[in-house]
Amino acid sequence: MIDNQKYHIFISYSRANSDIKDKIVRDLRDYGFDVWVDTKNIALTKSWTEEIKKGISNSKILLYLGSPEAKKSTYISYELGYADALNKIILPIRIKGLTWEECIPSWYSVTQGMELRGSQYDKRKDKLFANIRELLS
Repeated sequence: MIDNQKYHIFISYSRANSDIKDKIVRDLRDYGFDVWVDTKNIALTKSWTEEIKKGISNSKILLYLGSPEAKKSTYISYELGYADALNKIILPIRIKGLTWEECIPSWYSVTQGMELRGSQYDKRKDKLFANIRELLS
């Protein structure tokens, strides 16, 4: 694994966007990436906060699935802040919303992101995955 990280990618998303998250996670795994996602990596009786911290710590990239719902989430804000404090690569992609301002917490200084709303996902996912490979190398 790259840089002794257990996972390539930690997925930060709103539960309101679970359908899109599931598709992205499936495709990432099909492309050979090791993905950390809460619905698969937090066992019953474990501390959610501690497991999130471990997941972020053990991943090289935090993939932020930006949407208006994600922007409103205090949990996602926590994930972004923790990843930022650890100097993790934060890769924002916009999966919903008309503008980035609708999808990104106001305190977060956005790095270059990628538009993947609706049909753009299928057209641009190969570019996203190539960019992730490059970031991991």
